[in-house]
Amino acid sequence: TDFKDGLYLAGAEVELDVEPPTGWKKWIVPSAEYLGFKVENNYQDTFKKGLDYLKAHNLSLVMAVFDFHKMDENGQLYIMFPVSIVA
Repeated sequence: TDFKDGLYLAGAEVELDVEPPTGWKKWIVPSAEYLGFKVENNYQDTFKKGLDYLKAHNLSLVMAVFDFHKMDENGQLYIMFPVSIVA
């Protein structure tokens, strides 16, 4: 799959018992192992690099890819590729 088109879901991490605002859906994401790729210059290039890495190492996505903004003074962006579910 070339992943030319996708769906972006905005959300926030909250405690399990938090009720979503009216009109929002709650999405409970299972624990997973992720490969993270630091976005240096270009998001699309980093995304492709991640997909190429998965293909080269015979790995498969197990659910949606996530953006992760590191909460520090730099706010670094990573693209997180879930590759296996943690039991």
